[in-house]
Amino acid sequence: MKLLDDLIFFFLHQLLGMSNKIWEATIEHAKECVLEDKYYSYCDGQGVMILFNSIFQPVGAMFNHSYHPLDDLTASQKVTFFYLEIYLLG
Repeated sequence: MKLLDDLIFFFLHQLLGMSNKIWEATIEHAKECVLEDKYYSYCDGQGVMILFNSIFQPVGAMFNHSYHPLDDLTASQKVTFFYLEIYLLG
């Protein structure tokens, strides 16, 4: 999801002084690596959780304890996911 990539870029750019060119190279390198079987999450406290892979790309969401890959989200789940991403951007 583009918004999440923007959020991660903002933090790396601001905190580490990482340029756009270095960011793109880092992402391309990360995509070529074998990813760990670890997942990270953010929960909104209302039963919605975004799940991320080890390079912090969203891979799915949990709605009321039920996992849904991003490609399988319903229209209303996509809206909820989108607004949760906006919230994360603060």
